[in-house]
Amino acid sequence: MSNIFIWYFILSFLTVVTSLIFWIKHRQNFWKRQGIYQINPDFFFGNLKGIFFQKKALGETFLDIYKEIKTKDGKHGGLYVFLAPYYMPVDPAIIKQITVKDFNYFMNHGTYFDEKNDPLSGVLFNIEGHRWRTLRANLTPTFTSGKIKNMYKIVLDCTENLAELLLKTISTEQKRPIDIKDIISRYSIDIIGNCAFGFFLNMVKNTVTYRERTQYFRPDFMHLLLQLKNLGKVTDEKTILASNESQHKPLLTLNELAAQCFIFFFAGFETSATTITFALFELARNQGIQEKLRTEIHTIWETYGNSYETLMKMTYLEKVICETLRKYPPVPCTNRIANATYKIPNSKLTLNKGTNVVIPILGIHMDPEYYPEPTKFDPERFSEEAKALRPGCTWLPFGEGPRSCIGSRFGLLESKIAVATIIHNFYISLSDSTKLPLEMDPGTLINSSKGKIWLNIQKV
Repeated sequence: MSNIFIWYFILSFLTVVTSLIFWIKHRQNFWKRQGIYQINPDFFFGNLKGIFFQKKALGETFLDIYKEIKTKDGKHGGLYVFLAPYYMPVDPAIIKQITVKDFNYFMNHGTYFDEKNDPLSGVLFNIEGHRWRTLRANLTPTFTSGKIKNMYKIVLDCTENLAELLLKTISTEQKRPIDIKDIISRYSIDIIGNCAFGFFLNMVKNTVTYRERTQYFRPDFMHLLLQLKNLGKVTDEKTILASNESQHKPLLTLNELAAQCFIFFFAGFETSATTITFALFELARNQGIQEKLRTEIHTIWETYGNSYETLMKMTYLEKVICETLRKYPPVPCTNRIANATYKIPNSKLTLNKGTNVVIPILGIHMDPEYYPEPTKFDPERFSEEAKALRPGCTWLPFGEGPRSCIGSRFGLLESKIAVATIIHNFYISLSDSTKLPLEMDPGTLINSSKGKIWLNIQKV
């Protein structure tokens, strides 16, 4: 009797395992059944096995997927994140349909948030639907060029501290190379701490209480959020009132205010730090580009002085930053989720509601069809003439459409002033201690170098 039971158990177990294997394989053939090309998935892990075991960076993984789909199909294809099917458009025309023209079908990112139990998850990037539309509309006035301009003095003060730190470092290190990523990370934290708030939920509450009680004014991001909370709008006035004095319905709760500060820190710190670091890396490797940039900076600052307006006159600096963001976009891909059934234009494919979509930012940026010799660093790709020759949705470091990064202006300001200040004051070159070619860090979602970037720095 016991032998019969054992054999029954073994047979049942094998049946369950076999059924599970067939079910997984069925799930991982979803795109074949839809009639479009799919990347051959690893069993259970899908196409992200290298990322899961931290053997391959996120950007490199999706770049390889992009190249295969572009070669095999040319328009779009499918992949799997474990067992979940993801749709990847590689045609810029389809990407434009999804992110701009038919945005209402793909409004949400499909990422986690729980505003009640996890207040800091209720950031603009995560929230969905009408709630997102309302908050985006309320926050947009805090990121206009005029409001960013008001923060210029704060950013400039931090950048002057950066120059002083570099000068002190090269004088004490006796011409030894500098870990530039470490220096720039400290600078970026300084910027965020000065332009946003002093850190996180309880401290945000204390900061809010103090400013409301004393009516302390500082032209920073926190002041603009307090205006939304207590005045119901953003103005150029210094007043914020106290919460119990306001006659307006608050547009932000305290938890929502703290959440936006949190994303300001997270998005602003790492993305700007990596952009500045990669820009300096490329300028150190390309001395002719560095000297051309230095000439522009010297000429404009000596002629017009150092101000927000003069920084905006530096057209070659703009090209350098744009090319850096092309070659090293901070976020190598972004995602959307279909909130209704959607037919891809000029194709037979229909996406079901709930289908995940991944936009291959790095793949587009490294496509030789749009950027010949894509590994070459060439700021002239962003001359007005060159930009006019490329189709839309081929430069996507901040996303595209209504859900593009709301803080892009501030991020560009931070990157430009840092690079301009360093190149204005220092000659930089790449140290032999820097391991080439650069490897990307497989342990982070941000496009970041795995190893240190060592630069030789000398006072101009």
